[in-house]
Amino acid sequence: MSWFPEKKGFLLIIRNGESLLRDQEDDLSIFLDLLHDTIQEWKKGRDYGDFVIPPTSFNVVLICKENFIEKLNEELLEINGSEFHINVG
Repeated sequence: MSWFPEKKGFLLIIRNGESLLRDQEDDLSIFLDLLHDTIQEWKKGRDYGDFVIPPTSFNVVLICKENFIEKLNEELLEINGSEFHINVG
């Protein structure tokens, strides 16, 4: 996402979160863990030699049905996913 000019931060919105890897419980956990790692990397900044990016805000909003929130919260607790924002939609 380094191609965006004058970036102040990023917001990733995922609609219909309950459909996200619905039948793949293990994959949901892996996906959330990868998102968590991505958020942390952007928050800390990135330095790959010639490719340096200062700390940048990166947030994720999951919009999902109410019956999915409990499962999602359980998964997020395992990875300390406090950067995720969950909205019922």
